[in-house]
Amino acid sequence: MACTSYNIPGSPTEVLFKHGLLSETSPTLSEDRKKLFYTKCVPIRLLIVLFVFSLSYITNKNIQAFLSVTVMIISAYIIFKLSGRSSEQLQCAWWSNNIEILQAVTAFAISFISIYNGVSCMTGIAVVLLFNVIAGLAQSSIKKPFS
Repeated sequence: MACTSYNIPGSPTEVLFKHGLLSETSPTLSEDRKKLFYTKCVPIRLLIVLFVFSLSYITNKNIQAFLSVTVMIISAYIIFKLSGRSSEQLQCAWWSNNIEILQAVTAFAISFISIYNGVSCMTGIAVVLLFNVIAGLAQSSIKKPFS
């Protein structure tokens, strides 16, 4: 089986193929993916960073605790999902799986510490998410996955 992300179940590219937004026969498949990454993925992730950062201004302790637990659950899911990847999926991914796991573990730890100390963790989580966007941009320019 060739190393293409559209034949990996659950990959974002497979979802785009399923809904007809990308075509396997398209001569500009890599250009389509590049355009999607830079015009959709990066801006959406930056909006998520801004949204999470705005949550750091919430002063209600119950809401802060709820947000921290939510981040812990999402982080645990990401760690579980990334740890269960097959070697084929790891070969096909152009981003670093280790960096993604490290970021999820960091977010989990920040959330756990914030619950323990009773403070908001959203600023720390926003920094982790911003690092994720920067790491993705850096990896895309270094590894040139769209060419």
